[in-house]
Amino acid sequence: MAPFHSKVIDPTAAHSPYTQGNSSVSAPGSTAAYFIFLRVQTCEPGASNPITQAIQETIAKCSTPGSKAQRAALQRHTNPTGNLYAMMFSRSEQDRLPIAVKFIEFLCILDDVMEALPYEQSIREHDILCQVITGATDEPVSYSGTSECLAGMIKFLTEIKKSVLDLGVKEGSVLLTDFERTLRQRECAPATFSSLEEYLPYRLHNLDWYFACLLLRWSMNLSLLNTAGLSDFESLTGEIAGLNNDYYSWNREKAHYLNSESQSCDRIMNAVPVLVREHSVQEAEAKDMLKEILIKRAENVVQFQKELGSLEWNGKSQEKDTEGMKQYVEALENLTAGYAFWNPYWLRMAEDCGEVDTLEQERFTLHTKPILKTPSIAKANSSTEDLINTLVSRLTGGIRCYSVWDVLILKLRFYVSRISSKCPLQRHQRLYNQRA
Repeated sequence: MAPFHSKVIDPTAAHSPYTQGNSSVSAPGSTAAYFIFLRVQTCEPGASNPITQAIQETIAKCSTPGSKAQRAALQRHTNPTGNLYAMMFSRSEQDRLPIAVKFIEFLCILDDVMEALPYEQSIREHDILCQVITGATDEPVSYSGTSECLAGMIKFLTEIKKSVLDLGVKEGSVLLTDFERTLRQRECAPATFSSLEEYLPYRLHNLDWYFACLLLRWSMNLSLLNTAGLSDFESLTGEIAGLNNDYYSWNREKAHYLNSESQSCDRIMNAVPVLVREHSVQEAEAKDMLKEILIKRAENVVQFQKELGSLEWNGKSQEKDTEGMKQYVEALENLTAGYAFWNPYWLRMAEDCGEVDTLEQERFTLHTKPILKTPSIAKANSSTEDLINTLVSRLTGGIRCYSVWDVLILKLRFYVSRISSKCPLQRHQRLYNQRA
């Protein structure tokens, strides 16, 4: 079955996230929250009704009325940029799109439900859900002493399993096997990371990224088995998705990190403190580094697609299934871009987002060693940011909670960061215009 009609989204539109008619994509401006140049498109409004129905059904069956998980699910889909799943699965076939939506929405709800449970209980409940996937379709699953919504989740998974297999047993079984794998492996023991390289494989796993890639191919009715030469591209796009989420969600997650009894034994859920620890920099510097990393990885996505256009994958000609692989690569770019475009405007994050003109985010600096650099004024003239950091240190004595100097210092930092942020954006803005 053909996909719904899709159209390009203009990330710079002031009032509407969608382009009018067939107008091309515009490059993000210097103040745009969406600062990478990957192409965003949506299958709204044509797919709005089936997507909405799939979301509502999943929320109703997999969460308890009035619970924190249900409130979070409802809030997740209140976003001025448009529907997340319409952007993530804009190329999916019409009969498979609602199923893809249900899988991802289920995993999002599962995160919110399980994080409220003791670790041992969450492991047991993941195991029960895996039994639903691996057992016979009509085989009952026994369980006791579990969370309130587990029964609804079991019923939901039983139904979605049947829907997948009805569309093709062979590839449906491959999809369900990988779904069972991601369920079993998503809960892991607390861990810390000393470098971004060490952190990234965990982040992809935590994001269920490889299952999302498989789900995308299945929803497009493409082969699930022939992905030679694409594993690096899948990892690259997953890193963009995960790190983009880290960039915008850090202010919300920082409170949990700072309030932990011991940072050394607490799981680092975000790349910002990883970069702080790895490079011995301050929080603001780490976020700037993360932004540059994201822009560079987006450039690599474009380069990969150019190489694919010449049928060169890892130096070898791969003519078989080329058209399907091109479709998949473009769809994976759209999925990644849609998620990245949606992240800064998500209402759960917006009030803490450093790209939406809030100053309160810098009231507390990250408590890591070194706590606050204090170079001499003479050495600080290497950059304006170093000078500001020096002034902050001298005026506050290295105290992490500012008081009298809040407004002056934070405003100064804010406007300087706005000025300095234009330089890297000029580079990727030209690339964005070339692709439009």
